[in-house]
Amino acid sequence: MASYCGRPIKVVAVSTHDKDRNRGIDLGDVKWFDSPVEMAISDKIDAFVELIGGELDVVHGAVEKALEVRNHVVTANKAFLAKHEMEFAVIQKKNAFSSF
Repeated sequence: MASYCGRPIKVVAVSTHDKDRNRGIDLGDVKWFDSPVEMAISDKIDAFVELIGGELDVVHGAVEKALEVRNHVVTANKAFLAKHEMEFAVIQKKNAFSSF
């Protein structure tokens, strides 16, 4: 993936409701956010990778805020995209920014 992007891929931030759960990888060097919205608007990230799933308000808020500050969004959340794609296309057009 790094060769496709032309630069290294690095996880620099994580947001989760359960920091103590064993994820099988060392996340000791990453910034932890209590809120995915806070992470989505961080100027320390280049892309917000949404792994929450579903059509939850928190997903909507995080993706919306990420796009408003021109952070790229990566998601495979088909239900969410089907419902909100046009809304987010308007935000991207308003900001002269392409994501997803």
